[in-house]
Amino acid sequence: MVYNFKIITNNELVFEKYGKEFEVDYKPGSFEELLLRVRDEVHNGAKLLTHPLTGSIKPNETPFKTVYVKKGKGATNIDYDSVVMIENAIITTRKFKIRFPVMPDNVRADFALIDLSLMESAISAVTQA
Repeated sequence: MVYNFKIITNNELVFEKYGKEFEVDYKPGSFEELLLRVRDEVHNGAKLLTHPLTGSIKPNETPFKTVYVKKGKGATNIDYDSVVMIENAIITTRKFKIRFPVMPDNVRADFALIDLSLMESAISAVTQA
């Protein structure tokens, strides 16, 4: 089946779970770097399907983020609500100082699992869109 969305993530667990079934743009990096990648997609016509700041964990507390976007139709078809949402998410993220610059592997693994869990709960809604 062909889906009209893409998963953008810096979480290897998401890539491992969904990479064979869906289009997953996986690249290790910081939370902010992930948001900048999403912003680039939005500026090229993608539409946000999940909020870039989902969950109750602040962006300075977790290194992982996954966002679903509807594939873009080029820079001439920009969804301005998505632009505002991603730009505000970047601004909000930059307000926080990273709380755990060095994080033990077991804590990183927990945050990766939380991010995966949040995205698992959204996958059925996204595949119906």
